[in-house]
Amino acid sequence: MSKSRLAPLHQSITIPRLELSALTIGAKLLSLIAGEIDFKLSRKFLWTDSTVALRWTHTDKIVPVFVRNRVKTIQSLTSDVIMRYVPTKDNPADIGSRGATLTELQATDKWWNGPDFLMRDGTTWPVISSVPATAMNAQQSSSKGAPLDALDGTTENQCLPAISLEATPSQGCGAIHAPI
Repeated sequence: MSKSRLAPLHQSITIPRLELSALTIGAKLLSLIAGEIDFKLSRKFLWTDSTVALRWTHTDKIVPVFVRNRVKTIQSLTSDVIMRYVPTKDNPADIGSRGATLTELQATDKWWNGPDFLMRDGTTWPVISSVPATAMNAQQSSSKGAPLDALDGTTENQCLPAISLEATPSQGCGAIHAPI
């Protein structure tokens, strides 16, 4: 499943605001999909390559109404979601949005399986040091109550521990991340 929107032609909207709108769409899709699947997810991740949008979701500073409204929507939908940074070079969504042909998409492993780092331990995942872990929502914690440092790479790689009894964790990661 995917969702996209075109930037308005006759309205001046900044790239960071467009990225925040994209993050809002991602939060809505994640909420919809998580509510529709027939199994419980132990953890949910929402990835963005926009450091500005990610910072906005974790700030206590006064922001413009446009930003505040979208941040409020994102936060209301992601209280149990770990928001993480993905470098642009590793972002599979950028492949489709930059005019790749069907043949190129079919031949691109990242498009079908996601970034290589997802298959490694969570401590090796990309980090963004400018958003402190203390800015994370208090509700972003594991089931045991220990805080998850969602942006500093200290979370474990547990994308989907059980899609089915036969699925491996790497199959689970691929099954859900590709459509989102």
